Amino acid sequence: MVLGMQWLQKQGSMTVDWRNLAMTFVVGDAKVVLKGDPSLTRMEISLKMLIKQWKPDDRGYLVDFRAMGVKKTDRQLTVGETVEELQLEFELLEQEFADIFELPAGLPPLRQIDHQIQLKDGTDPINVRLYRYPHVQKNEIEKLVNEMLATGIICPSVSPFSSPVILVKKKDGG
Repeated sequence: MVLGMQWLQKQGSMTVDWRNLAMTFVVGDAKVVLKGDPSLTRMEISLKMLIKQWKPDDRGYLVDFRAMGVKKTDRQLTVGETVEELQLEFELLEQEFADIFELPAGLPPLRQIDHQIQLKDGTDPINVRLYRYPHVQKNEIEKLVNEMLATGIICPSVSPFSSPVILVKKKDGG
């Protein structure tokens, strides 16, 4: 049950027992007690346990993300697992949901509205000088753009605006 601020303010003074999931207040001359369902409280579960209990026809949604970090005092992962365990869990998750992690094969479906940037009359887009690319990068950029055009990932633009393309080397050198 979700209670809004307007409703809570209307009730006035109340007592909340968080341990027993109970809320007590008075309406007129009657004492009202709302009791929560303990089965609906959030329980944390590890990815391993989730995978173990998951059935092939089950459906679910991940709704809780958390930042992980390393404690400076003891240099331990705060989640209590090693980097290797987390990497393995991630790889299992990535394999199970490979269809979600696939690169798009084309543009998203057409929408009812095609957004454009409308300029005021008498104005022109800002003219920015193009970056100069080494010949090798220029060829690679043209190759990538042509591949994406051919596969439908991008489409030709009629916009007077442009943005630079930058090739960045991966950390592994690729």
